[in-house]
Amino acid sequence: MSPRTRVTGLYSNNTGFTVKWLKRTTQVSGYQIRYSRYSSLSNARYLTVQTYNTNSKAISKLKTNQNYYVQVRTYKTVNGSKYYSEWSDKARVKTLIKGCYAGKRYYALYTNNDSEGVWITLNQNMMLQQAVTAAIHNDSSRYKISSGGFRVKVYDDNWNCIQNDYCSLKGMTDEETWSAWFYTDNYKLLPPGDYYVKIVNTSNAKLKVSLTVNGYSQTAKKASMKKSCSVRSGYEVKLGKLTEGLPVVKSITFSKKSQVLWYDIDAYGNITACFKRAGTLNAKVTLRNGKAYTTKVVVKPGDPDFTAYLVNYNTRDSYFTVKVHNYGYNSVTIIRSGSKIVDCDYRSYDRYVKSLSSVVVKPGQTKYIRFYFKGRPTWPDYDDFTIYSHIRYEGVKYKWHVWDEDSVFKLGKSWHGTYW
Repeated sequence: MSPRTRVTGLYSNNTGFTVKWLKRTTQVSGYQIRYSRYSSLSNARYLTVQTYNTNSKAISKLKTNQNYYVQVRTYKTVNGSKYYSEWSDKARVKTLIKGCYAGKRYYALYTNNDSEGVWITLNQNMMLQQAVTAAIHNDSSRYKISSGGFRVKVYDDNWNCIQNDYCSLKGMTDEETWSAWFYTDNYKLLPPGDYYVKIVNTSNAKLKVSLTVNGYSQTAKKASMKKSCSVRSGYEVKLGKLTEGLPVVKSITFSKKSQVLWYDIDAYGNITACFKRAGTLNAKVTLRNGKAYTTKVVVKPGDPDFTAYLVNYNTRDSYFTVKVHNYGYNSVTIIRSGSKIVDCDYRSYDRYVKSLSSVVVKPGQTKYIRFYFKGRPTWPDYDDFTIYSHIRYEGVKYKWHVWDEDSVFKLGKSWHGTYW
């Protein structure tokens, strides 16, 4: 059998895309390519490259602004018969809007350093969309940006700066990656011509940045929205997707604003949202052409988000102290009645907690909560013990364990950390 190859690059252009693959020089006569608009590769088209010495192929006359899925395999001709390898892993590429040359570049930018930009050629009146992804690229495993961010600048062919947008990265760490989308001249159409897009790093950290530029001749004309969806509070949910143009809407409104944590439209028109607390609400998306869509969202209780651990005990008055800090958007109730203090080494030291009232810890609040126990304190170290108790979050009661380093709650059959 002929040796297998793999796709090494996919590059969009005005009329389609170019696919590149790993060249094989032994036991190979040529390559076969198949591509389709469907991820299952159904209704695929096939192309044959009749030489092993080529590793790229331009495919044209395709639909614009569409996803295509591509695979490549090798073949060996023996006595007039072709013997094929297995297909490469499936790869995806999105064709560009007609009239716009777009490119994707990767940069490693030092502090206060400009990138080498991307030239864009518009053959008709269009808007530009710049999708930027940035991540800290420092040696430290836990570096935090203390100032600055990055700028997106667009120049016309006379080197006049027609766009100068800024994204702050202050407080971000190298464990995070940030994406942002920018549109030229407040969504107005730019005249045909050449334009230059570049990134400027104004932060105090080295950044790893990717820049993708797309062109659109119109704003979105319609949307494919869900009639209803469900999600847990604190988790992201996709409400729908804009189609046929620049992903810009007139408004997005919610029937219960207090439940909304954030909402967003990404560079591909996906509309997503995140909600603070459980409940039912409606999300309404109105396009600039007046079309409106409503999605019913059922928000279910999410996960608690707080830290808790044993900090000390009092041998005179017989109580343990637990420090609790609530990072979440909803109050956490610590249920003290029915709790038990367990020594994993010596069960004879186990103690039950006295009947005590529950303690509510509001969002952003820190409390030191005492668990008074029955019996005398016969153990030397509080860090040998675990408190078995319960908590209540968004109306749901959970089993809860806390010890000197961490705390966990039970969701279904599994235990999870209370701090995300």
